[in-house]
Amino acid sequence: MQVSDERVKLISSTTVEMSFTRSAGTPPPWYGVNPIQTGISSNYSALATDYYIGVNGTNVTITLPPGTSVVQGKTYIIKDESGLISTNGLYQVTVTRSGSNLIDGQTSFIIALNYGAVNVMWTGTFWSIF
Repeated sequence: MQVSDERVKLISSTTVEMSFTRSAGTPPPWYGVNPIQTGISSNYSALATDYYIGVNGTNVTITLPPGTSVVQGKTYIIKDESGLISTNGLYQVTVTRSGSNLIDGQTSFIIALNYGAVNVMWTGTFWSIF
């Protein structure tokens, strides 16, 4: 097999090494940033670079950024990692907005299921739960 593209390197007959860059030659904006936040035990404001936010604390509020600060389609997964929601009446995870953008018509919502998780996505107009 002959390969003329320098981004593809034949290592062996079964292994190919590939590298990619954006058209401008720069890495994507999230490159080098950890999108996984786990063990969050106090109120936390989601960053534009976050993807997964795992909560392990009592009465924690996760605040979504204003929609104008993220790209359309930006998605977050927010999860109760402790499993204490249904066994401890004092424990809850609240997801709220920052700014005026609603979350499916609401200003906030509560994750009320043991080990529950929710996905939220910025539609360009509002945060959508899916």
